[in-house]
Amino acid sequence: MGSTRPQTPCLLYFTDASSPDAVEIYSLTDKSTYTIPLADPPITERSVVGSSHWWLVTADARSELHLLNPVDNSRSLLWPPSNR
Repeated sequence: MGSTRPQTPCLLYFTDASSPDAVEIYSLTDKSTYTIPLADPPITERSVVGSSHWWLVTADARSELHLLNPVDNSRSLLWPPSNR
């Protein structure tokens, strides 16, 4: 069964003042900003194409897709569909 705890609304964004390997998260609940460092590759070199339940789907210049969770910095490469 899934969690019944409500999700905290927040806004994820990048700034020029942030390092290229970090994101800012603004919590709407406590009205605070948090800087979260991320491992390589730098998120500023990728496009965010979707999100759900803290997971971001990002794409690079070659259209490789990755799942990224900025809260715990876990990530996974999404394999492209086979060309059968």
